[in-house]
Amino acid sequence: LVAIVAALLVFVTGFSSPTGVAHAILYVPVVVASMWSTRRSDPLMLAGLCTALAAVGAELHPEAESLGVHVWINTALAGLAIWITAAGVRLRMSTEQELRENEEEMRAVLNTAIDGVITSDEWGVITSINPAAEEIFGYSHGELSGANISVLMPSPFSEEHDAYVKRYLKTGEKKIIGVGREVVGLRKDGEEVPLELGVSEWGDGGRRFTAILRDLTDRRRLEAEIRQGQKLEAIGQLAGGIAHDFNNLLMGVIGCCRIARSSENTEEIKAQVIEVHGAAERGAVLTRQLLNFSRRKDLSPEPVLIDEVITRLKDMHARLLTENFDLHIDLQAPSARVLIDPGQVEQILMNLAINGRDALGERGHLRVETAVESCEEIGLGGG
Repeated sequence: LVAIVAALLVFVTGFSSPTGVAHAILYVPVVVASMWSTRRSDPLMLAGLCTALAAVGAELHPEAESLGVHVWINTALAGLAIWITAAGVRLRMSTEQELRENEEEMRAVLNTAIDGVITSDEWGVITSINPAAEEIFGYSHGELSGANISVLMPSPFSEEHDAYVKRYLKTGEKKIIGVGREVVGLRKDGEEVPLELGVSEWGDGGRRFTAILRDLTDRRRLEAEIRQGQKLEAIGQLAGGIAHDFNNLLMGVIGCCRIARSSENTEEIKAQVIEVHGAAERGAVLTRQLLNFSRRKDLSPEPVLIDEVITRLKDMHARLLTENFDLHIDLQAPSARVLIDPGQVEQILMNLAINGRDALGERGHLRVETAVESCEEIGLGGG
């Protein structure tokens, strides 16, 4: 409406403009003003109105006859400028509308994404964070916007982050960018959270980074439950063999007690008591092995002598196998250590024994070997 009023004012003042002035060119700013309209059709509609008013103004101008063809040349050139301006304004409006729609679409995607998304500049300053990332770290958008991204990292990574970014910007050496990896984040309450992280670089005229984060807490919990379930399954497999061992122990205890009760010889009674004590000790060892294997523990990697673990599990492996299976253990790495959780080693060995037994069928040979070899010897390269 404002633009239409402005066009009419230009039309009216045109009758009092000096002779020879291309007054119709004043319609161009009126068309430019239409870029603030919400409808993309307005520039073309206003251009048509301004062109018509310019033509009518030229026809009705008091000095139109004396100026002759010059009036129409000026009017034609002004009309051309009006339509070129209208086309440019409409193109700009279309571009801005597309940008707004893309921004709204991207905002909707980020706001509904189940993974956390954080963007930062080349200095590590956070520029945006989506709701999923806010939930992961326990911060609000206002608390993190403008903060350094290192506040989301535990020590020592938070102290090393700025130096890593400077080194990357200087040398291009990548450690995380473009490579997904598992990391540990730091929540607002100080609790560490396992994350899967992917980082990409983008930007025109300034380097920007986008981090996509996935909370692995539920996955870690599920993995722990699966490991515990596998342990319970292995314990079920062991139950038959352990029951047999306990039955033998109890039969021995009962026999010793009967002999001791019927004997009046002190030395003989003492010997039977010693046998009962030994049977009880063996039963305690069985129980302790079963409890240690079944206990739910958090993963705690440490240097483990792998041969010692296999030796300790030898009796449990034997109980998993029937009399139709031969178990052969050949340990050639007495000093070799593996950085792993001891409980995981036991679980892996038990699963291998169970799977090997099931795959072999009713009878077979199960062989467990250890040896120390270099990566080059087994074709993995390196040293």
